[in-house]
Amino acid sequence: MIFFNDGGRAYQKFDALPKTIMDYSLKNLKPQHLIRKLELLEDIYFVDYKHLTKTETIQEVKIAGVYDRREFYYLSIEKIIAEVPTATSIETRVSVFKENSLNLLIALNRKVKIYNFVIKGIYGTFYVKADLLVDFFSKHGADNCNILLDLKLWPDQYNPYESNKTRTYDYTKRIAEVIAKKKETTIRNF
Repeated sequence: MIFFNDGGRAYQKFDALPKTIMDYSLKNLKPQHLIRKLELLEDIYFVDYKHLTKTETIQEVKIAGVYDRREFYYLSIEKIIAEVPTATSIETRVSVFKENSLNLLIALNRKVKIYNFVIKGIYGTFYVKADLLVDFFSKHGADNCNILLDLKLWPDQYNPYESNKTRTYDYTKRIAEVIAKKKETTIRNF
């Protein structure tokens, strides 16, 4: 589902259009008419996601997942976020953290602060490090940023029924407290 902002009038909604129609629409629309909110209820290939986000006008992203044909797996979180530098709200249902994902996120050149960050179904949870999350949100997050991470547990070899379980962590207060302490320490040392 894609919403187009057509200058203050009612949103226009296009559901499941064939690729040729989507290509024609996106090639012939002007940037001021293009997407402000991208909401996709089904998984999308990275090539199509990149095509939809190339104008860098998206402010809200709510997607199911972005699948990479080359890697035969879901796209890592830093690649999803890098394509939307003007988004203040980012929500995805499935994503992957890799070994250097958080370091790459910290190094991103974002144009706005993030107010809402909800990532569900995170694979590669052993790469989610609290100190790097704090660094990322101290650089790219707004003061009152909502942060929710839903970590997917890896299957236990002794208990295969554990594989579908997840643990949800609301990092909003925890990261806000650490960032406040960092700012306080910086001010004192200045």
